[in-house]
Amino acid sequence: MSMSQEIFALRKAQQLDEAYLLVNELIAQDTNDAWEIKACAWCLIDLIKREAQMPHSALLPTLRQQLVILKIDPKDDILKKQLDSLQSLTSPFGQDVLRAKALAKDKNYPESLAIYRVIFNQHTVDDQQLHMSYGWTLYQYGKALWTANPQQQANTVKYLLNEYFRLNTEKPSILHSCILKLARSLAKEGQLRIAPFFRMWGNQFMDEDYQASEDKNNTTYPPFAETILQMVAKEAIRANDRELLHFILPRLQQGIEKFNDNIWFKYYLAKTFLALGQHQEARVFCINVCKAKQSESWAWGLLAEVYRDHDSNMALACYCKALLCKNEEKLKINLRKQLAQMLMVQGLYPEAKFEILTVLQNSDKIQSDLMSLTQQDWYQYTEVAHDNLEFYRQHADHVDDIVYENLPWLNANMGDKFVIPDTKKTKYKIFIKTEHDTVEASVSEHQIKKLNAIMGQPLQVKGEFDEKNIFRVYLVSQRTTGETWDALSTYLAVVDSVNHEKKVFHFIIDKTRDGVVPFKATNHKVQEGDIIEVATATYTSKSGTRLRVINLQPSIQNPSIDILKIFHKEFVEKNGNVGFTSYDYFIPPYLMEKHQLISGNRISGQAVMNFDSKKKKWGWKVITITEKLAPESYDDEVDFDEQET
Repeated sequence: MSMSQEIFALRKAQQLDEAYLLVNELIAQDTNDAWEIKACAWCLIDLIKREAQMPHSALLPTLRQQLVILKIDPKDDILKKQLDSLQSLTSPFGQDVLRAKALAKDKNYPESLAIYRVIFNQHTVDDQQLHMSYGWTLYQYGKALWTANPQQQANTVKYLLNEYFRLNTEKPSILHSCILKLARSLAKEGQLRIAPFFRMWGNQFMDEDYQASEDKNNTTYPPFAETILQMVAKEAIRANDRELLHFILPRLQQGIEKFNDNIWFKYYLAKTFLALGQHQEARVFCINVCKAKQSESWAWGLLAEVYRDHDSNMALACYCKALLCKNEEKLKINLRKQLAQMLMVQGLYPEAKFEILTVLQNSDKIQSDLMSLTQQDWYQYTEVAHDNLEFYRQHADHVDDIVYENLPWLNANMGDKFVIPDTKKTKYKIFIKTEHDTVEASVSEHQIKKLNAIMGQPLQVKGEFDEKNIFRVYLVSQRTTGETWDALSTYLAVVDSVNHEKKVFHFIIDKTRDGVVPFKATNHKVQEGDIIEVATATYTSKSGTRLRVINLQPSIQNPSIDILKIFHKEFVEKNGNVGFTSYDYFIPPYLMEKHQLISGNRISGQAVMNFDSKKKKWGWKVITITEKLAPESYDDEVDFDEQET
């Protein structure tokens, strides 16, 4: 047995003093053997941990020195971590550190922190692990206090959070994120301003902070970083603190890259730019918000802020667009007040009076600013407009020209009406011819109310795909040219399976397009091998992109040989209840049984392109057999016509 093996064996047997004798021999020899150095190091580490717990150990300084002179491999990460953790134990205050850690483990956080404070006040501490231990104790104590009595302990917890920032802890780290989570808890209860705290914290997120989380009840929560950035932005905007706004701006821009499907990042970014007076920069994100929230009055009110100071006509148009939205009246109060002011300036007194009266009739709060306006001469002598609905419509179209100016008009057809089960809202399908394919989208009732459109009618739309590849329709109008269902994509397809139990059949167009059609969706009775012409549109669901058939009819055209093949006199090889031809065409069980096929038969028929889900590859499946030759009479052809029924 080598000396390194002997040291490891004695150490494992807890005979550290005996192992230490051998360590001294190797150190005296100035060993360069990697395993001997490793054995010595681990033995010294165990001895240091033991001696550090003994008051005034005479051996501890010697052990420290011996560990220092060992030529330890710097690439040995496991050993290096152990050495880092020993740094505080080998220091003059090593025993105090052990006491502080033991007290924290017993949840005696005040006494543990008292020891840490003495150490850090009396010594220069370079050991980051000790800073981390101190930080964890601060967090654990703060969390315990906040959980037990949030209202009474808020100030103490804030003091502990402030104390954390004096430490040199690892960033990013679990501890650093936990500190921010504790601060968030205080902020939610109005006990802490999260924006300045976040600036001190330093935007040091872990990769995990950008991922959604799930609790034991399978409830999914949004990423921690996402929620914090939104909280910080909201507070900075509300405070109108330019320093904080400049700080949060690049963080929000990073957030958009990380959470591109979260429209609120674009909203807060727009508000931040507006607060900083950067209206052109704000405009881009305001338009994004309006596209995503086109039925929300506040979104168009946001866009109005872009133009309010330098383009009153466009701002007025935005307010008109906002007031056409079907939102609760209380959500429109500030919008009506802004519009009333603009109408007054332009001398449109009947319309302005209507807005003022509408606010006064629907507001629960005293509107002292508006009440003063009612005492002015113009108000007293103006006959109020019956309503402003037509006024809104006349001006709102100007907004559409700006928001959707870069989007082309696309040909579309009107679809059928449906009701969303959860909300009971009525929606309408529209089929849109895009650059690559026809897609299915949905629109609200008010978007097509004026059109009086019927199924299949030619329309035109403006819209675009969102981050989830769902087509969003912004504008819909009549199309004077075109024919019924002319926006659909039409393909030749092959019926490759019929399920009489489920009353559906499956068709394939190519390797990228296929679909399922219920029997009740068509008047045509189909069977395997039939060629059909399908008019389709794609739609996106939770399961992915699917193909919906709007119309279908039998066809006499020949599909591509890439999809349907005619084959002649191929040998059959039986394998259980299935078979394969000499070209490896799969023969399903029902055809094997129907035609009583055995190995050696030769058959002719049709085969369709087929995806084998088990093997994850494409192949061919026999769907019809038109000829069969017995194994013993290859030269005597027997012709028959056995089409599938």
